[in-house]
Amino acid sequence: MILFQPKPSEYAAAAEYAAAAGLGFELTDFMFCPVLEDTDVCRRLIGKFRNAPVRALHGPFADLNFSGGDPEIQAVTEKRIVRCCECAAELGVEKIVLHSCFFPLMPPGDMLYQIWSENSAEMLTRLAERFSVVFCLENLLDITPDILVGMLKAAGGHPRIRACLDAGHANLSRTSQTEWNRALSPWLSHFHLSDNGGMYDDHIAIGDGTVEWDQFFASLDPRGGSVDFTLEVTGLARVQKSVAWLKANGYYDRLAGCEKA
Repeated sequence: MILFQPKPSEYAAAAEYAAAAGLGFELTDFMFCPVLEDTDVCRRLIGKFRNAPVRALHGPFADLNFSGGDPEIQAVTEKRIVRCCECAAELGVEKIVLHSCFFPLMPPGDMLYQIWSENSAEMLTRLAERFSVVFCLENLLDITPDILVGMLKAAGGHPRIRACLDAGHANLSRTSQTEWNRALSPWLSHFHLSDNGGMYDDHIAIGDGTVEWDQFFASLDPRGGSVDFTLEVTGLARVQKSVAWLKANGYYDRLAGCEKA
């Protein structure tokens, strides 16, 4: 299914467009730690979106680490994810996107990285079972797929620990779209699609930047179960422009039907 992230200031128009176009939402409202800390704000947001076409939440990530050297950071990370999972349960949402939360320049063979992978996998599989959610781990600062692949392998093929490939972030890395797709394909069940100029995470409309989309779609081979594609562009106008580009280039029906390459 094709999703997008509605801006709070455009929610009414976004809901109308989603209904007309048959699109869903990936909400970013629950990724902010101050929001998760405020029970009243969470309650209002849940009420606002209870009847909306919400299929996924973007989970918290800022300043968090699944297995940092400071146990208090690890504890607050789990606290934030638990609260996000509770909100997802109240909304009836099963899928939560999380960033890898790891310093990208650490060699994957380093002992610290191995310990981090195992501890992170333990936390995530435990919470996935507890809340019956699917965590989709997204590349952010990662310069290669190695960190995510190691983390996913440490989870032992758990069906609720999947991958989210962000094509815009991949465009800022040292690795091609083809290599990202091939490395993560066994676990892929979610994608973030946006464009940029190759230097910053601009979140501009698909086709307006330097992402090699032909390469991306040619190598697309997700095998991680049900697949969703979020147009992670800023504002409804860019969502509509991205949809028009996908249709003009023959990709829209393939993504809308979650067809596999």
